[in-house]
Amino acid sequence: MFLSLSTDTLRPRDAYDFWRETVFYDFEADTPSPVQRDGFQARASALIAPRGDVYWYQSDPVSGRRRQNHCRREERGLVNLGLVLAGERCHEQDGDRALRSGPGELLFYDPAHPSRVAWGPHQGLHLSLDRDAVCQALGGDPPPPSELIQTLHHSPLFPFLHDQLRLLAHHGATLDIKHQSLILDQIIDLALATLNTIGRRPEKERPTLLFALARQLIHRHLGDPDLDASTLAQRLSCSRATLYRAFADQDLTVAGYLREVRLRRVWRLLRGAPAHQTIADIAARCGFVDSTSFSRLFRRRFGMRPRDLRQQHRLR
Repeated sequence: MFLSLSTDTLRPRDAYDFWRETVFYDFEADTPSPVQRDGFQARASALIAPRGDVYWYQSDPVSGRRRQNHCRREERGLVNLGLVLAGERCHEQDGDRALRSGPGELLFYDPAHPSRVAWGPHQGLHLSLDRDAVCQALGGDPPPPSELIQTLHHSPLFPFLHDQLRLLAHHGATLDIKHQSLILDQIIDLALATLNTIGRRPEKERPTLLFALARQLIHRHLGDPDLDASTLAQRLSCSRATLYRAFADQDLTVAGYLREVRLRRVWRLLRGAPAHQTIADIAARCGFVDSTSFSRLFRRRFGMRPRDLRQQHRLR
């Protein structure tokens, strides 16, 4: 799914509030200056894909604080890794030192922690990655941004990741959605592999190749309602018992992981899907064919009905 937003068609005095409420909503934006109030301009594009999202953006100065009450449960599912293309970004996560990032430098943002961010006039790109996948690659929760970015520079895969992000930033918008999705999937694999090289977990405890391949198959074929342990084992040329052990080594079950990933994808799609797409259609795209069962699972997992989530984001 490809989305675009811009302040171009808005009255100048409405632009900053629109951007604050629509794009910067997870921060408490600072009071706008007279210049921001009378002439703020910004635009952004996003590709929403099964395993992660990518965002391109260009904006006048904007700043704000993410407080503890902003660190809602639903925001803990994603972390952002990206690149400053132009301008400067200042970011300070609570408990970490302040970071200033200029053109060509990495940015990392973990919504699970309060922080403050201040962008000057800027352009940027970032990936939104599944938090569980990032934690799996690192062998634990992400370290503070200053530590993670510094350590990433020592990874043998860092130059490749940096170049791929730069290429995506400069040429990604010119591709059709099919090729964008293909490139994004490969960059997500590269980002997770790069994080894995700096992970804190001993080699013998890292995910097995079988688990990694099974996880990749699940994300790529999540919309198939017949996807289950038997199908995965057949495609991976292993027994179901072997597959079960690979997931058990990660303290997971095949069915539980499949259900969780499906529910999270529905959650993300519901937050950005156009009004004409029904909840049943979105659920079916994620492999849920029984609406009653899906609604029950969704409410049990997130504490609200799917339609409540959609209504909540329409009101923003």
